[in-house]
Amino acid sequence: MLMEWGIIKEKIHCFVRDSGSNMIRAMKLGDLPDVSCTVHQLQMCVRTLLDSDEETKALLSKCKKISTHFNHSQIAQTELHKIQKEQLNQECLSVKQDCSTRWNSSFHMLERMIKIQDSLCLYACKHNISQLSPEEWLQLKKIVTILQPFEEITRNMSDNNASISSVIPLIHTLKYTLQTEASKQDTNEKFNSIIKCTVDQLNSKFGDLQTNNFFAIATYLDPRYKTKFFNEVVKENIETEIMSLFDAVADTSKNEADNIGAPVEKRARMELKAEASHSNVQTVLSNILLSSDSDEDDDDTTSGRYAVFDKFVVMKGMLNEYNKEKRISISDDPLLWWKVNGNTKFQPLQSIARQYLPCPPGSVASEQLFSGAGLIYDSLRNTLDGDKASKLLFIKYNTLLLESILI
Repeated sequence: MLMEWGIIKEKIHCFVRDSGSNMIRAMKLGDLPDVSCTVHQLQMCVRTLLDSDEETKALLSKCKKISTHFNHSQIAQTELHKIQKEQLNQECLSVKQDCSTRWNSSFHMLERMIKIQDSLCLYACKHNISQLSPEEWLQLKKIVTILQPFEEITRNMSDNNASISSVIPLIHTLKYTLQTEASKQDTNEKFNSIIKCTVDQLNSKFGDLQTNNFFAIATYLDPRYKTKFFNEVVKENIETEIMSLFDAVADTSKNEADNIGAPVEKRARMELKAEASHSNVQTVLSNILLSSDSDEDDDDTTSGRYAVFDKFVVMKGMLNEYNKEKRISISDDPLLWWKVNGNTKFQPLQSIARQYLPCPPGSVASEQLFSGAGLIYDSLRNTLDGDKASKLLFIKYNTLLLESILI
């Protein structure tokens, strides 16, 4: 495939793959640098969370039965909407169905059921369907509270502009949020056990992120995070690795460095369309980043002048100067920061950032492409030419880019 597309193996930075054994084996056989899709791993932790307790599994199964009842009967849906509109004066909302292959569908199903709890109870009183007890509704709300940060982080990592640099901070924030939830008074022993099991799963699947250069270097070179999530030993290891990359990028031309990441104008326009307010997870992450800023090294006495003939000393001094720069806001674009600052005092670092920051945290774009191909190839289009189907997919997934160019 690489030969067909004219991609030189030495130019490959990283393959993002799912956790399938065939994909892992292919990367090893091809001796290709790779990382596992973070979103896939996160969803595996969600599955563990939902299956870790028999009572929770039984409750989830009960909710699926209620959801299936409405999704298999248009009459039932119509009557439910009638109850919401005429008896409760509420917005007409349908029950969402769980799907094992759709990320966060269990969360969305449970969240919707809580939102239309009153209408479901009134409907159940008139018909012979499963009905949740008051204790089960309370359990349901607690499960949704625990799943909420998973949903937000999955959505964050699935964004087209998401970078691998956000994985370490987001996983740290997720564990912090879960441990905070476990410390609340309304969290009983059962949910404490579920949360502990989930945190153990997160540690198992994401425990080696700080020793993985794809994640660690990207996080270090993201001006939103820098060394915030690293201890001194890890920080030194990352800086040593970056200095070893210095020679490889030292001859990078200025014109190539100017083209860092996606087009700045396009990214700026997309930034304007982003939500102005932070999500709950982003708020927690912002608070973590703001905390203990005063404890960081602000000593300017070591900024000195370094011998220009010693590449190691020059690079070490450049890293020290970079770390002294104030971190940018969590909502700012790191590539725009490097566009401005990389052309002046951090040009060698900019070339490394250009290599590491664009890597996505997951294979969401590929998954969406597969789904899009499935929609194009249907029973009424079984003679569709492969080349034409490829062009249709290209147009569909590049429409936004084409619109921004025309504007």
